Amino acid sequence: MDTYDNSEKIAKVFKYGKYILPVLLLVIVFLVIKSCQFSYAKVEDALVEEAKKYVATNNMSVPNEVYLEAINFDIVEGTELCTKATGVLVTNQNGKLNYQAYLDCPDYKSEVFKNPEKYIKLNGGNLVVLNKGEVYQELGYDLLKQADTEEIKGNTNSNIYTITYNAYIDEVLKETAIRKVVVVNDKTGTLTNLNNSEEPVILLKGDKTLTINLNSRYEEAGYTAYDYEDGKISRNVKISGEVNSKKEGTYILTYSVVNSKGNSAFQTREINVVKQRSDLTIELSYDKGISNKTTITGKVSGKGFSHVMLPNGESKREYNFTYDVDQNGTYRFIIYDIYGAKFIKEVEIKGLDKTSPIGTCEADYRTKSVTVTVNAKDDKGIKDYEYIIGSSKEKTTESKFVKSGEFNKNNATTVKVNVQDVAGNIGSLTCTSVLNLVPSMYRDSLGYDCLEPFTCYKQKDYSDPYQATINGVGTIYRSGCLPTSLTIISTKFNKRSKSGELYTPPTLIKEIIYPDGKIKGYSNYKRVQEVAAALNLKISQEYPYSKNKDILIEHLKTGNPALILVTKGCLAAGAHYMAILGINEQNQIFLSDPNSRTNKSAGSCPVNTWVGIDNLHGASIETFVLFSE
Repeated sequence: MDTYDNSEKIAKVFKYGKYILPVLLLVIVFLVIKSCQFSYAKVEDALVEEAKKYVATNNMSVPNEVYLEAINFDIVEGTELCTKATGVLVTNQNGKLNYQAYLDCPDYKSEVFKNPEKYIKLNGGNLVVLNKGEVYQELGYDLLKQADTEEIKGNTNSNIYTITYNAYIDEVLKETAIRKVVVVNDKTGTLTNLNNSEEPVILLKGDKTLTINLNSRYEEAGYTAYDYEDGKISRNVKISGEVNSKKEGTYILTYSVVNSKGNSAFQTREINVVKQRSDLTIELSYDKGISNKTTITGKVSGKGFSHVMLPNGESKREYNFTYDVDQNGTYRFIIYDIYGAKFIKEVEIKGLDKTSPIGTCEADYRTKSVTVTVNAKDDKGIKDYEYIIGSSKEKTTESKFVKSGEFNKNNATTVKVNVQDVAGNIGSLTCTSVLNLVPSMYRDSLGYDCLEPFTCYKQKDYSDPYQATINGVGTIYRSGCLPTSLTIISTKFNKRSKSGELYTPPTLIKEIIYPDGKIKGYSNYKRVQEVAAALNLKISQEYPYSKNKDILIEHLKTGNPALILVTKGCLAAGAHYMAILGINEQNQIFLSDPNSRTNKSAGSCPVNTWVGIDNLHGASIETFVLFSE
């Protein structure tokens, strides 16, 4: 029986069968793609139908062109695949509405506009959708043939803009391409959101500082130029400078543009040509809270790192570093790799508060306390106050501070306040001091009512000789009102006799008025001058009281005493010296009478106590002399 040998047929099957599987795969891919396109076509049709319903339901008027994004896309199956843009462009063509769906999906884009693009190919397609407030960045185009081009920004209709691109050869128009820019929910009517400015604006695409390898090709990243009135004027931008990628170095390109008013704008780009560079990156961050200083934190990533140059010129080799700044400005960090290439990263600090608080303050001194009131302000807010009173320092968050203590003219020091704001700035204020130093009345060891810190002597306690009289030598008891009053005044300033004790009327007379022991003459202003000079006290002239009462009151408010001479009246039967030791908040004076041991009265007027100065109408005060140290 004959046997059939089919090995030759099997060999032919294996020979040609290896081509069948790839062909089948290509067919399957083609069918999948077509099916996807078909499904997207169904989505487009569904969008158009919904748009028609939306226009009809809302009775919309379409004067020219409208881009609809407000239709209910949720009911259109498949639109969730297109995350970038979905909508319908409605065109009014002589009263007939034309609907064109637009999908921008990861693997599919609607062909809304038909353009042969034999000369021009628009990057990014013919339709660009922006959110309100987003600045349009020109996507550019490619020339398929050598030609001259120009860009023309068209007028806006509602929220749709047109940009026309013309290609010329020998000044003959060969091709026109149109790009539509749709601003979703835009109500401003501007494409670039430029302010109403006289100057144009140049926006550079890509980084302002670039590093390329030696002998590589430099490719211009592009630019756009806008003007408030002229619109897009990128075609007017001129570039000066060149990049020689065959030679190491730093090259600067300058971009300039002039608008129709003759105003210009400039931008620069730095290109560094290096032998080789590593793939390094740098991250810079800082605390944007309110402060007068901050710390920039840097982090370098990648291999081949050599060192980083800080803005102050210091070199760091750590991948993680910090840099402290206390001024607003732009800070540049330069990273060098092991090949000598450099990577530049800048950070702008503009939120630091360097303004210190300003204001005024007042220190109100009383006998038992001082009250400091501050009126300060700061743009960022005030954190706390440091009150400096003498050697004492107190910090609080309150603008009013009270310190207890015993105060007089000698220890009422200048008060200062350091006001610190929330940013850490400190404003130093010197307070105006108000001396409301009302001393306390007390009864001394001799039983006399007196005023701190004086000692109130009485002439009737002394029979020592004083002053020549018509009948011979007088005594302090009878005629010593002047030395007794001056002795009382001297105790305020802690004036002491040769023995080291506070002066008494007899020692004052013996050591100062009559040091030679010869008693002669009478009590008068000359004796007052002699005593003041010997005790190193300052005195004023002898003022008539009737015309200068205000001078006396203002002097007493400083905490210093005065000597008065009275004539016949309610205080005395004749010429008599007395001492005024102080004044209180009610404008009452403390009147010390050297001739009276009680505070009842001298004549019909009260003495040795607080007396209303305006109530001494019948006191017959003739003159006064002011004392201070």
